[in-house]
Amino acid sequence: LTDEEADRFRKREEYADLQRLRQQMDQLEGPGFDKQAMLSQILATPKQKPETRVRPLGLSPVAWAIGIAASLLLISIIFWPKSSAPTRYLTNAGQTLEGNLPDGSTFALNSESSIQFDAANWDENRSLTLKGEGSFSVEKGTPFTVNTTAGSVEVLGTEFDVTETGSSLKVRCREGHVAIFDAAGTPLDTLTAGNALLVTDSRVANSYTIPTSNTPDWKAGFSRFEQAPLPLIMQEIANRYSLVVMGEVPEMMLRADIPHDNLNRALENV
Repeated sequence: LTDEEADRFRKREEYADLQRLRQQMDQLEGPGFDKQAMLSQILATPKQKPETRVRPLGLSPVAWAIGIAASLLLISIIFWPKSSAPTRYLTNAGQTLEGNLPDGSTFALNSESSIQFDAANWDENRSLTLKGEGSFSVEKGTPFTVNTTAGSVEVLGTEFDVTETGSSLKVRCREGHVAIFDAAGTPLDTLTAGNALLVTDSRVANSYTIPTSNTPDWKAGFSRFEQAPLPLIMQEIANRYSLVVMGEVPEMMLRADIPHDNLNRALENV
């Protein structure tokens, strides 16, 4: 401030009050502060760990049971043995089919026939189910089984033909030997190359010899019956030509060759 301004300020009414306030403030004293004492107090104070609180989940018994069940289900899904759908081959009327099995064995299916097997487990269980008529050339190894509603055939390594018609089973052995069982698994007979067997109603109806040919009859265009029941022969004709047998067929044994391409000749041969 200039001298003139300072002089005017001293003449103001509040100047005296300000002077008194300044005098009172000059008389005030702050508390004493000992820095060394404060440091010693801080170092001497023990450190306290923060309190950790554990909050219980509070799950009910039902919740625990659900959790355990879910864990077991997950483990079963991960470690449960994988399964696969069975492999199936089939033919319709007028069709035939040839193919390979997982071990290199081969099969041939006549018309309106099928086979079904577990390919994933084939090495441990060479077994298949046949409906209709099929021929098989089997690689040597573990037992090879063909199952039908009328019985089963078991081999180790051979060539053979199987025809299943309801309760009748016809087996032709073209190489090696085969064992034949009825539907209950009871052994019926063992065939060697060049022999055939007809089973009806779980009993041996006829045994006969056949030419040692590597080709089944149906591949040559006909079905051969050696002393077979007439109802069985008529059923073959009905299946082959999509017919229905009416009336009662007499029970008699006949030998007949049924061609696959001529219905008149088939009926004449009966």
